[in-house]
Amino acid sequence: MCQAVKDGKLKTKLYAIDTWRGDEHAGFYDEAIFTEVNTIKNKYYPKQNIFLLRSLFDKAITQFKNNSIDLLHIDGLHTYEAVKHDFDNWFNKVKIDGIIIFHDTNEKQDDFGVYKLWDKLKNDFKIRGIKCTI
Repeated sequence: MCQAVKDGKLKTKLYAIDTWRGDEHAGFYDEAIFTEVNTIKNKYYPKQNIFLLRSLFDKAITQFKNNSIDLLHIDGLHTYEAVKHDFDNWFNKVKIDGIIIFHDTNEKQDDFGVYKLWDKLKNDFKIRGIKCTI
């Protein structure tokens, strides 16, 4: 996303919301991950409006108005309950013509449940005349 904004000379703001501590699916890690992401941001994208918010999704949501996000990429904990919670909480923050992207919609191992939510949403939104694609 950062490279696309840079290449397109777009005047936009990018927010990355994460604790940068990991989780049960990604594994847990130390401060090195945040330091690396921040270093890349500063080195390659110094003129872009990129904000690294060290926060849980539930806490960061208060910083965004309803109908204010053009593109939302949901990539938190991948259980069905967690991804549904993120989708339900953030849905109204996305513009009516906005886009929501999910990570790992085809991963079916262990307790990954993004694919289950994706299947449900494809059906629910099809009924409402909205196209969902992979």
